[in-house]
Amino acid sequence: MKNISWYALTRYCWVRAIYGFLRALGPDPVAINGTAKLNSHLLKISDFNVKEAALNIKTESWTTLPSLCEDAVKSIYEYSLTGKGRRPSFNKDEEVYLSDIIDGKLVSGEPAIMLRVNPDGCNVINDLSEDPTLMDLAEAYLGYKPRHVEAQLLWSFHKVDMSLKERHRLAQAVFYHWDSMAVNGFRVNYYLTDVDEGAGAHVLIPKSHKRKPLKYIFTKSTTADEQPLLDYYGSPELIVGKAGSGFAQDVNGFHKALPPETADRLHLHLRYT
Repeated sequence: MKNISWYALTRYCWVRAIYGFLRALGPDPVAINGTAKLNSHLLKISDFNVKEAALNIKTESWTTLPSLCEDAVKSIYEYSLTGKGRRPSFNKDEEVYLSDIIDGKLVSGEPAIMLRVNPDGCNVINDLSEDPTLMDLAEAYLGYKPRHVEAQLLWSFHKVDMSLKERHRLAQAVFYHWDSMAVNGFRVNYYLTDVDEGAGAHVLIPKSHKRKPLKYIFTKSTTADEQPLLDYYGSPELIVGKAGSGFAQDVNGFHKALPPETADRLHLHLRYT
């Protein structure tokens, strides 16, 4: 019961605010990986305003980001073609490559609707995780300098004949939910392929990161019925874009991914804590 109570308390925005205040009082981390900050050379930055972007997240739960440079998109995409990965929700020790998957299945016939590629060997992802613009945005939103950045590089495949319930069982986030892996949930997202409604677009419900009815705070965060959410919060936001387009989100707000139907999707996200 003690763990359940703490889990529930972290759903309150005032609890997250107190946590952020206490973190801000602590010593500043020198750098995420012990290295000095690099100049931002991976993003197409023109008139991006960090303060305005942080305010957008605070009020709406999300904001658009500067796009990745073409060379960065190409490097990450090419890395994903040969990088070692595994299927989410399956054996963590398994070793699967993109070439092992055809039409959402392994050669053995086992389902492989997603492939989580290990990002550690990609220098561009490592540099992007310490990009000064993204780090400044994380600090402006969280209220403290993040100590850790967790990267995830994920393929989602189309040509898969599977129900939403079965996709959910295999860890594909096709139902509205919020992420509960940390007190504060700030995440940067980049599409590495062109994404529209048929190619696995991300969908979120603006302003759902702060005011939640009690029934959502004290129940599982992994699934929520769509219509009651829309009745309470209003219309969702469908996020589409070309390869390299990005957005940041407070993942304490409700969101989901549409199952790809017309094209595979490659997606990178960075979680700052």
